[in-house]
Amino acid sequence: MGGHRPELLIERQWAMLEQKARESERRSFFLDYDGTLAPFQTDPAKADPTAEVLLILERLCHNPANQVVIVSGRDAMTLDRWFGTLRLTKVAEHGAFISRFGEAWQALPGIDLSWKERVRSLMEDAVALYPLSSVEEKERCLVWHYRRVTGKSVDKTAHHLLQQIARAIPQTVEVMAGKKIVEVKPAFINKGTALRMLALEFCADFVITVGDDKTDEAMFEVSPGFTIKVGPGATAARYRISGTRAVLQILKRLAGIPPLAGMALWNGQVDSHTDK
Repeated sequence: MGGHRPELLIERQWAMLEQKARESERRSFFLDYDGTLAPFQTDPAKADPTAEVLLILERLCHNPANQVVIVSGRDAMTLDRWFGTLRLTKVAEHGAFISRFGEAWQALPGIDLSWKERVRSLMEDAVALYPLSSVEEKERCLVWHYRRVTGKSVDKTAHHLLQQIARAIPQTVEVMAGKKIVEVKPAFINKGTALRMLALEFCADFVITVGDDKTDEAMFEVSPGFTIKVGPGATAARYRISGTRAVLQILKRLAGIPPLAGMALWNGQVDSHTDK
């Protein structure tokens, strides 16, 4: 993962990107969901998209010159429930499953899942220590969530769990720490692989990729267009913005939705983050 300092995406720079978008014939939008289109929730099950997010996506999808792709770690069923009526492409479990509009989900073949039982047991031990934490099981991934747990001791437990899992899994599987999660998935599945394939299919002359977490770095590293990191942290992205409100404002402008009277692009947010 790159660790350079990205440029802060201020109004002047965004005007330049917006002009390039207007001049383009075909546009691709690769958008993470949690932490990008929607703020993180203490309970991940309560992170449904707002009416505002759905309106923005619907407007973007309405233009046949746009390719809109939600690239998420969420499971396929959740993405179908949230976005199934929109004319967009959905990528679930970091690239393990892809569904183009009107088509069934396609899964990557030949994936060994024999590691899941051992990893599930380790995660359940962590839940026994912290009952407010939980294990989320997807078809190709396992995730330990501890966003509802307070105190410094849980961070030490997360680090210890990560080390335990790393010793227990084969080289074809990877474990990573995210924002209050520990996630395990097949190593060759990542968002960058999905982006590369879908970008080649659509051949857009304007590509924008937005994400906030470590899993989004795989997209930033291969995206042929403009890459935007949401929030702090070292990144391979070229630009940085402050939060989900800023994301929605720039997408509104690209979708042709007029801002509220007196509302600036960044809605009062000043991005003063530095790389960690």
